[in-house]
Amino acid sequence: MALTLDYNFNGVVIPDAYISVFRYQGNKDWMKTDFGVYLTQEPGSTQIHSFGENVPLDLEGGNPVAQAYEWLKTQPGFESAVDC
Repeated sequence: MALTLDYNFNGVVIPDAYISVFRYQGNKDWMKTDFGVYLTQEPGSTQIHSFGENVPLDLEGGNPVAQAYEWLKTQPGFESAVDC
């Protein structure tokens, strides 16, 4: 699972950028999640940006990585992200 989005990086829009979780850790309440933004979803694609977020975690909410993607889609600038 990952997301695609026309991603604005320093004023340059990257069409259909690929956003994926590459690291996560946490406890029963939150999960520190690191996302990578790539030019494409092809293996070996160039990572153009990365960022970390503290994502709220619901222990009964299923897969924690899927929860991170769903949470990210609610954040400003990511509302139009699409699952891929």
